[in-house]
Amino acid sequence: MIRAIVPLVALLALIALVISSLASLNTMLSPNLGASTTCKLGPLRVNMETSYHNNSVIVDYVIQPPNPCYKVESVTVQQTRLSDNEADIALVVRAAGPGPGRMCIQVLPPPVTGEVRVNVPKKPSLVKINMELTLVLNNGSTEHYSCTALLKGLAGEP
Repeated sequence: MIRAIVPLVALLALIALVISSLASLNTMLSPNLGASTTCKLGPLRVNMETSYHNNSVIVDYVIQPPNPCYKVESVTVQQTRLSDNEADIALVVRAAGPGPGRMCIQVLPPPVTGEVRVNVPKKPSLVKINMELTLVLNNGSTEHYSCTALLKGLAGEP
């Protein structure tokens, strides 16, 4: 009886590992139409969704600071590269946060939402979004974080 349980437990552990790996892969490559993805930029979590409308790639983002000590100051498009079927978009996020040893009440502040539009000659089949965060701490030091998301099959008009 016990000899039959050991292989079953090993199989269940392997299945859990595969599911966990697929979940982390989904944050980088999302093949579903209109699907969103999440990037973790240091202490900030960014949810993004892309679509296509009127010759524009539209990136809707929601940035969730971990607590009220973090403030998102700006989100800008730094560069855009277009090729035949691919749009590369670089978004730069600037935020301020607490220095080492500073404590905050752990209440989630409202998320920062926004939209970025990039004009394209035709609907791309792949959108690559490179995000960079420059986090300025209260003690004057800065930290840098980055994340890349690939989104296939944009929702919207053909």
